[in-house]
Amino acid sequence: MDRRQFFTTCKYCGKQILMIRNVETGRYTPCNPEINWMIPTIEGNEVFIDEDGRKRIGAYTDTAREVGYKKHSITCTGRTA
Repeated sequence: MDRRQFFTTCKYCGKQILMIRNVETGRYTPCNPEINWMIPTIEGNEVFIDEDGRKRIGAYTDTAREVGYKKHSITCTGRTA
């Protein structure tokens, strides 16, 4: 069975993370499990992972068209540079 998404725990900070499988490469990306609403745009200043595991550029908003997740490595408190 090849799962697209599953939960696990970060080995650095101990928080729950969502692993999202990229449909093109098959690799998993660790993300924060909170859903963020996005507006995809070239001028966006945020990077997010969509539900298919692809990296997207856009802006966060309360009224958006798509759902995305922040990469966990951006917000991990247990990791040192």
